[in-house]
Amino acid sequence: MKRLNDNSGYVAWAAALLSGLPLFAWQAYRLRRDTPRLEEAPGPREGEVTGEAPVIRLAVIGESTAAGVGAPDHARGLAGRSAAALAARTGRAVRWSAHGHNGATARQTRYRHVPEVDRGTGVVVVALGVNDVLSGCAPETWRHNLEKLLASTRRRAPGAIIVVSAVPPMGHFPAIPQPLRALLGVRAQAFDRISALVAAACPRALYVPLPYEGGSDYFCEDRFHPSALGYDRWGTLTGEAAALRIQSAAS
Repeated sequence: MKRLNDNSGYVAWAAALLSGLPLFAWQAYRLRRDTPRLEEAPGPREGEVTGEAPVIRLAVIGESTAAGVGAPDHARGLAGRSAAALAARTGRAVRWSAHGHNGATARQTRYRHVPEVDRGTGVVVVALGVNDVLSGCAPETWRHNLEKLLASTRRRAPGAIIVVSAVPPMGHFPAIPQPLRALLGVRAQAFDRISALVAAACPRALYVPLPYEGGSDYFCEDRFHPSALGYDRWGTLTGEAAALRIQSAAS
């Protein structure tokens, strides 16, 4: 696998952080204080989209977005919308489940949520990155933890296609004030490039970019997490990418 031999991006981030430390610290404090703490999506964490047999099992693992924060329920969160797109593209029934929690990092997800995945799962969507970016961990730590997470997922569900979703574009999050938003956006982009490399090196894994199309309607009331529309667009990307991989393997 291609390694990141140069930590210049991390060094630049650290230098910028130190040079503006009082301002960034104040903005981070304000962000934590003023951003509403939303609950995870209510209702069942599993469901099924009707279609032809055989049923495809889909699991979403990760941070608050895997837990549907900002969505009215899990059916309209990332798990439900990914399943709907997968079913629409393949014509098959999809049984979905959501496994995530507020504040989860890649390391925490590996130990807490990978063991929850059914061994017969056919698609695992990984939604992570925001909390690892916010934690201040080095890019190499993110790479290491993501590699371990994917390896654990492969052992848990050997036949699954692993969809590694892009690190969300934090440089566009309305809740984060400038210049902190720009700084976190650069870090998120760096982590996202690592995600693509790690996915490319993992058998049966694929990376799915998450383009930002603009508009405040993509965010829920906290202006940090996706709205129902944001989850619908995101789930369409992950579900269709998984469907294309399944169809390609079958042909």
